[in-house]
Amino acid sequence: MVMGILSFLGAVAVLLVAAVYLNFVSQALEGRKTYFLHFGVVIPIVAIGAGLFPFWGWTSTAWVLGVAAVLQLVPPLWERLFSKTPPSGYLWHGDSPESDDN
Repeated sequence: MVMGILSFLGAVAVLLVAAVYLNFVSQALEGRKTYFLHFGVVIPIVAIGAGLFPFWGWTSTAWVLGVAAVLQLVPPLWERLFSKTPPSGYLWHGDSPESDDN
């Protein structure tokens, strides 16, 4: 029982750290100058992974993180590699360059 709880807490910690890491890597690929923690990205990854863990264990954790990595990293990589213009830095988060205080 104790090992099951510790395994679950370990999976939640791994999900949280990996989701935050993916959040910042995707923003770096977008070309942002400043990064922010987007809770709308991190919380669903942790919640879905934690919800599936009791059924499929660490396998579900790996699948959730794999799918999240594809969904977060492929669009900015695609823009960076195949776009004629340089990365705008405002791909997915609704910001606009006009809102900067420069």
